[in-house]
Amino acid sequence: MNLVVLAARLLALGLFVCASTPAAAGPASDEDWRRMLAGPWVEAYVMGIEHKTYHPGGEFESRLRIPLPERDLEILSRGLWSVENGHLRLVVRESSRPEFLAPGRENRFRLVSLDGRRLVTADADGVPGYLCRPLEPAHRALIERYLDEIEAAQVKTALEAQRREMVDQLREYEYEGKSEAADRLLTDRVVAFLEKAGRFEAFREYYIHLYGSTFTAAEITALLDFYASEAGQAIRRKQPEIFERAQRDARNRMALISPGLNLLIQSTLREIKQRGGS
Repeated sequence: MNLVVLAARLLALGLFVCASTPAAAGPASDEDWRRMLAGPWVEAYVMGIEHKTYHPGGEFESRLRIPLPERDLEILSRGLWSVENGHLRLVVRESSRPEFLAPGRENRFRLVSLDGRRLVTADADGVPGYLCRPLEPAHRALIERYLDEIEAAQVKTALEAQRREMVDQLREYEYEGKSEAADRLLTDRVVAFLEKAGRFEAFREYYIHLYGSTFTAAEITALLDFYASEAGQAIRRKQPEIFERAQRDARNRMALISPGLNLLIQSTLREIKQRGGS
């Protein structure tokens, strides 16, 4: 397996991805959408946090911050926005990092729903995007408390399990000059990189806005109350064991089915070759 692909897959395991699309309807007309979209928004990606402002006159400005192992990458952009037939159209006019976001780039998103302070969009492939209004200080404080008391430990447990899995995978990785010392050097460097790139603190803002666009302040309060209860304490105490056992059993299950899966792939590739790639 390609090491870059392997590293990306393992990093992704520790991150939450919100994939459900709510059924709430949006405004009835493009004019209503334009009126209700105006103002500041925040969108949380796994790659970073984007702060956007849609001005009533049809201009927008954006600040995207991407946490990287060495230092954060910030991309500032300006452009034009409009709503056409239920789709949000964005055209970039200026960019501080044109090598990543070139002027002239155009994106279109279907406007799915606008429910209170949360906007849901969908790209051309139907992948949903979630934007929310900037969090109120009290709401943000509740989320930070929840992350510090509950989520941080769970994420760090998941990352530690991934680190161990990476060590196991690297031991099986074949390369020129492979030796015990070379394996140790490669493992140490890759694990150090992943620990730095996947550290919880680097994605703290992502989690804050992820939870902020999903849970109300009342719901976060209820979650905190639950985890303070006897049942909640039991979940916190036993969840690391459940996670580790599930990960181990999943790897063992994959090892059992891998030979059959490899045979299926190889036979299918031979069949495709015999058909001339058709």
